[in-house]
Amino acid sequence: MIYRLVECSPRPDVYPSQNLWCSEGSKAIDSFQQQIPSMAQGIHAWWQWVTQALKVATDDLDLQNWVLMYLLPWAYWQQQTDKTRHPLLKADYRKATEQAYARLLKHPMTQQ
Repeated sequence: MIYRLVECSPRPDVYPSQNLWCSEGSKAIDSFQQQIPSMAQGIHAWWQWVTQALKVATDDLDLQNWVLMYLLPWAYWQQQTDKTRHPLLKADYRKATEQAYARLLKHPMTQQ
């Protein structure tokens, strides 16, 4: 369940625009909640595909885990950074990319 962290005005006569925003925000949250199951199915299918492809490519469990937990997160955030045009998102994605890259570089398999 997604909890609503928005406080709506107890006095709609004083802050009508805030209550309109709360109403619209509530509708957006409800709409997003309804999309979660289909998004989760897509993510699950992607994970299955990746793990099956890795099993075919190598029997080395350490290598499979390195790809899943270190290489792919860096590649994902790099791709998101390149793809977005929104300045605030780009800055956050760049930070996530840098963190994932630092984590990747610290891993013993990367250093081999």
